[in-house]
Amino acid sequence: WAAPVQEEDIVGVEYRVNIDQMERQNAPSDASLLRPGFAGFLNYSVFGWIEGLDSQALVCRIETFAGWPVFSTNMPAHEQARGSLQFRADDYPALADGQVLMGPRLRVKSFAGQVPLFVASYGQTADEYLDDYGSIGMECMSVLESFYGGLPFAHYTLVLSKALQPGNRVASGFAMEHLNSGTFMGDTSGLQRGPMSPAT
Repeated sequence: WAAPVQEEDIVGVEYRVNIDQMERQNAPSDASLLRPGFAGFLNYSVFGWIEGLDSQALVCRIETFAGWPVFSTNMPAHEQARGSLQFRADDYPALADGQVLMGPRLRVKSFAGQVPLFVASYGQTADEYLDDYGSIGMECMSVLESFYGGLPFAHYTLVLSKALQPGNRVASGFAMEHLNSGTFMGDTSGLQRGPMSPAT
């Protein structure tokens, strides 16, 4: 959008995002996700910025149904807020690189690694077993710290999203790396239902 120069100040911008249409028209890496009991937002797919202000610090406030847990990879917490969440980001790129997840179908487990590690999971057809993901995540952080002599983040979140695609589309699994999180998306065929075997 562009606003012509006016005598009156612009005090706000409001817009709507059609998540269902976004998911049907875009690749899963470019779309947020809405399912019964769950909403998962790739911040860059829903939040915009005002040119010239994208390098300024900002406060993001999320509001949802009163009983729904809310989790942000920008500011993960051991106990999820309910109904609303507010967090600060250093600038728009930091906000855009995060994710917001919410709903009663969201599962979050924390692990005490070199820095706090969180596993945030949504499985559309069944819940996943999260302990192995946490163990592997802590081992990876240990390797990274040993190799580089430190970690480039104060916390880290593994986001697992296993969902059926609209229109029976087939979406192969893929992953995206962010500043302080990694996103692993795919269909429901590879759900981890229990502990991995030693052979795995």
